[in-house]
Amino acid sequence: MPTNTLVVADVTVRQDSQGRFNLNDLHTAAGGLKKHQPSNWLRSEQAVDLIAELDIPGIPGVSRIRGRSGGTFVVKELVYAYAMWISPKFHLEVIRSYDRLATKGVAVHHTAAEDVLNDPLKYMGAILDQARELQVM
Repeated sequence: MPTNTLVVADVTVRQDSQGRFNLNDLHTAAGGLKKHQPSNWLRSEQAVDLIAELDIPGIPGVSRIRGRSGGTFVVKELVYAYAMWISPKFHLEVIRSYDRLATKGVAVHHTAAEDVLNDPLKYMGAILDQARELQVM
């Protein structure tokens, strides 16, 4: 069960019970352009080939969950590949956010630092809501 929170461009990226990250949240963080929809990337030759290479016993690289809290959840390697497909700038943003998550246990985007300091309860509420959703899964 994931215990850390990844925030990219002020968007909290949800995780499923296996620790995979929500591509729909990353799409929102990238600006939400229709041409960058996760479904477009997942059909690309690059994504298809990469998914085929990812053979993680017991944990599929891609999982689709229907419903309000659903979406397309992918392993870290696919997060990086999706971000690279969007743009070099977004790719670096994702890498830096994930590095903050890996080293600090939480990844607050640099543009959100002032907001977090001014209204920490708002962000703690979002983290608690995410934890409740993950418990239900």
